[in-house]
Amino acid sequence: MFETNRQVKEAFEKFRSMDTPSELWQSSVLETHGMVVMNAIDEIICNFDDRETVVELIIEQGRSHVRFGDLTEDLFWSIEEAFLHAVKETLDKNYPQHLQVIYKKAIRFIINLLVIGFKSAMREANKGYCVPEGPLFGNHGAP
Repeated sequence: MFETNRQVKEAFEKFRSMDTPSELWQSSVLETHGMVVMNAIDEIICNFDDRETVVELIIEQGRSHVRFGDLTEDLFWSIEEAFLHAVKETLDKNYPQHLQVIYKKAIRFIINLLVIGFKSAMREANKGYCVPEGPLFGNHGAP
């Protein structure tokens, strides 16, 4: 994600100075960030049976990202491909089609709520700044 999307890399101050893929992959900062993100996703998935808690967790996580002024909705959606790739690599041969569909729906649900939280916080932080509202999955299509 940081290698293939320059906009993602530029949004994270700690990664801007890393010019080569090897610098990124050897970075303890990237490893720590990845663990934080995966732990958050794990907590969300483990609580899927408690809809209110999950929605609150995800929206609050999206709201918390407003402090990183360079983020956009598209940057949140760039998580989808990287997450699905990581799941596929981790599960390897134990990743049948029905699990691919489940994980795709789950990450889209999560990202959609992250974006809702982020947009809400942006509207509050930038009174008068118009954040467009879109359909449930934005321009990213239904699963």
